[in-house]
Amino acid sequence: MTISSKMLGFTKLISTKEIVIYLVEGIMIVAVFAYFFYKSFIWFLILTPMVFLFLNYKAKESVRSKRWILLMQFKEMIISINSSLQVGYSIENAFRVAMNEMNDMYGPKSQIVIELIQVIGGLDNNIPLENLLNGMARRNQIEEIENFAGLMATYKQTGGNVVEIIQTYVSVIEDKVSLRQEIETMISSKKYEQRIMNAVPFVILFYVNLSSRGFFDGLYHNAAGNLIMTLIMMVYIISVYWSNRIINSIF
Repeated sequence: MTISSKMLGFTKLISTKEIVIYLVEGIMIVAVFAYFFYKSFIWFLILTPMVFLFLNYKAKESVRSKRWILLMQFKEMIISINSSLQVGYSIENAFRVAMNEMNDMYGPKSQIVIELIQVIGGLDNNIPLENLLNGMARRNQIEEIENFAGLMATYKQTGGNVVEIIQTYVSVIEDKVSLRQEIETMISSKKYEQRIMNAVPFVILFYVNLSSRGFFDGLYHNAAGNLIMTLIMMVYIISVYWSNRIINSIF
């Protein structure tokens, strides 16, 4: 079962299991904020809308991750199609061979196999390949798939040497994916450091509360203290938001 993430501002689908996990994570995060910044159950209730902001953020991350996985699988699909064309298969039969190879490589529940099942089913019902690829591009909103769909539409309309067309596209997509993989490798350590830095303020608060009980009592359960802690929390959230946005903007 899946739930449409249109309610979260997306056209992609995320599973019910993901929704539940993200909700639970969001509730735990709000509980941590309410405890460390306010030590108040009332503030936990006030901060509850943050759960849905977190859910929205995690849904974006899930879609971004799935698109990246699908792009890598799509690259392997194009390589498989190119190999089949080299030995004389038609473009339609090359897609059938690719589906079998992707099934062996990634499994029947992988994103690329699910997409190829729809493509092969459409071919069996005499739907033009370019229409099926356009449908794949619309569903996933990945630039490389959109480019390939446009390439196949142009080939069907004007003709040409499909072997050369696919071979050229293989080189292009391999270069693009390799570059992104190199960038991901370079920033992976920064992502790890970022997660550590995000946790540091709470570790400090926990340590001070444990070693010097009552040290922060003047900041709790009064208007001035609530205002100060709210400002601190907002600064923390904004800094985390922008650090994530900077890293994600690379992709």
